[in-house]
Amino acid sequence: MDKIILKDGTEIEIRRGAGLSGITTDVADYDALAELSGKLTVENLAEIKVVGPETVIVDDDGAESRNVIGIYTNMTTIEPKFRVTEKKEGGLAVTFGLRERTPEEMHYSDLAQQMTDTQMALCEVYELLA
Repeated sequence: MDKIILKDGTEIEIRRGAGLSGITTDVADYDALAELSGKLTVENLAEIKVVGPETVIVDDDGAESRNVIGIYTNMTTIEPKFRVTEKKEGGLAVTFGLRERTPEEMHYSDLAQQMTDTQMALCEVYELLA
């Protein structure tokens, strides 16, 4: 089975042959779906790796590498976020899609971060004056 590795190291097993716009994974229940949803953040999708089946290669220095199929940056989920199907044998089949963020989305995100940084700096100045 292939995997997606998120920026924080979370590994999500996906069904083989999936494209970025239609990734299917299996989860045990709706609690696991909520956990998956919480992992698919802008921060975690800033860089993802798609790796093939458990092919771990150890080089002469002892470093491990995997069969990397692709590395993608600045991704976000496609709406609707999930398509969920209950499986007969139990559990849920969850399909979601990813796409690259637009320049406008990235610019807005940068502006939001700058606003947060400015607000934090103003709070620190206020605390010094109080």
